[in-house]
Amino acid sequence: MNLRSAQRIAAVVSVIWWFLAAGAVAIAGTLPDISGTWYANGDSSKRCRISQSGTSVTLTNEQDRTASGRFANPGTIESDWGYFGGRAIRGTISNDLRRIDWSNGTYWTRESSPQPTPTPNPYRALQFATAGLAPAREPVVLLDGWGAVKRDGKAVVVCVSFKNEHPVAATHVVVDFPLTSRSGEMLETLRLDRRGTFSSGIDIRGWPSLGEWQAGVGHRGYGDNCVTQDARIAAMSLLSAHFVGYRLERVEFADGTAWPER
Repeated sequence: MNLRSAQRIAAVVSVIWWFLAAGAVAIAGTLPDISGTWYANGDSSKRCRISQSGTSVTLTNEQDRTASGRFANPGTIESDWGYFGGRAIRGTISNDLRRIDWSNGTYWTRESSPQPTPTPNPYRALQFATAGLAPAREPVVLLDGWGAVKRDGKAVVVCVSFKNEHPVAATHVVVDFPLTSRSGEMLETLRLDRRGTFSSGIDIRGWPSLGEWQAGVGHRGYGDNCVTQDARIAAMSLLSAHFVGYRLERVEFADGTAWPER
């Protein structure tokens, strides 16, 4: 055997091996599961169906016509719809297995897997509101705040952030939070009794939101600016609460003075 003949034989063997290997991909590879109900062009009224067995598939379109097919590779199927169905049509499967684009310009889709219904938050937010528009002339000013009650009426939480604007450090801050109904009826009053050293011009932060309070995101000292109450049975005041207000009751300073003066 001369060198040229040997080269031709090697080339033929290489081609045969390539075809065998390509065929083995569809047989031995992990094929996607595309069986089930599909919809022609995404229209839920045009139901189609695919069943599969190994590398073979059977397809039924929205007109109840059936075609046989096969996986050319894990991302492609080839189908034969006969003379009146357009003959050979190739389908390209999307990566998320929710869509097949056909070579004749049409496509099939299927519904996404149902998502679990999120668990509702056990708390509902209260509208945080001041008594009026006019800024109060107080030594400690409110920066922001929020409140929430448990939907079952068994717990309440209110958190604020404040700043001492008096030139002397504050050592004791008392704040009341009245809860009212939609009609303005007074229902309950919570009290924050805060002791510490609150320097002038420094923000004293609490949890900035209900979600962050629930998740515990932030400095653990934020909880010092919150007042919480829990009960074993539901309280009508909490079930009816819609607004939470803010009222500064007393501030004591490091020099022995207090606001308001008595």
